Amino acid sequence: MREPVKLVAYFAAWAALAGNSHGLGAAERCPFREEGTYPWSSAIPSIVSGDLWAWVYLDLDKRGQPLRCYIGESNLAAPETKSNACRSFVSSWRAIPLMKDGHAVAGTTRRFFIIMGRRHEKLFDEARTRWFAEHPDESAECYSQVGRGLIRLASD
Repeated sequence: MREPVKLVAYFAAWAALAGNSHGLGAAERCPFREEGTYPWSSAIPSIVSGDLWAWVYLDLDKRGQPLRCYIGESNLAAPETKSNACRSFVSSWRAIPLMKDGHAVAGTTRRFFIIMGRRHEKLFDEARTRWFAEHPDESAECYSQVGRGLIRLASD
């Protein structure tokens, strides 16, 4: 019974802080990237035993702001977890606008969302450490760890 409470608190912290993940002035130095995407993510499996995951479908406006969220295939059993996942996307996430014929358009996109289990967190931390060792020019402040949920683009 304690696990769902932990997940709800986990989502609440992620949703509250995701929009403020960069330090002061970091936005000017850091290129735009979707919150939850990391360059070292490709070095670890997409899903590890113990993870919670979902395909999240998002209706976006022309600016890339989510208007509505739907949970597709997932292993999220608790309705509260599904609701919190959607609320976190709608309240604090944004995408690069969808383009058609060179113009930004409203539309639907999807993202593969993961709440990492303990084993996945260990692999994530190891991959992060290796990546920064191999890329000494990169600033850690450009890569928030708030919430530690991973979001993978649908094309990945």
